[in-house]
Amino acid sequence: MWVPTETLLGTHAELASFSHTVQYYVEGAAGDPLAIPPVEAGAPTYYNVRIIPQETNPNSITFAAGNPGTVSGYYKGIFNDSLTTRAEDGSFTTITTLGENAGVFDAVSRSNVYQVISFKADTTRSRTFTYLAEAYDPLVPNTVVASQTYTILAQDLNWTPGMLNLKELVSYASSK
Repeated sequence: MWVPTETLLGTHAELASFSHTVQYYVEGAAGDPLAIPPVEAGAPTYYNVRIIPQETNPNSITFAAGNPGTVSGYYKGIFNDSLTTRAEDGSFTTITTLGENAGVFDAVSRSNVYQVISFKADTTRSRTFTYLAEAYDPLVPNTVVASQTYTILAQDLNWTPGMLNLKELVSYASSK
């Protein structure tokens, strides 16, 4: 039996920390006194769980295998925002969020911004991440005894921080 039984682990705002654990067990039957460790009759048997991302996750998400398996961290750079700036020498730089950047406003080199040319926000502001949880025999690590798919919904429905960052960057560039 998988714990939690609900496959949506949670809904989290971008940059909000979270931690979710996943366990797998089977109800004990007659017991097995020769098992390592010995299993009493009726006692559940817990298995180690590893959580495998089914798409690329930012490096701010970590995974730990064991009993329970854990996925934790925070989502950053998961929406496809784009910011184009111009330097004093006339060169243009376009930064996209999708990938390693925490956000276009964090990745921009303020010392090299003379003008803000454009900002395009990813209008979806919601992304589902899928994870495969595998329960495996602790004595034979590559033997998967059960698997379950879980999801986490990452959202950023509050545009206020982005709007404030854009205003601050435009103000900064205008003051040069």
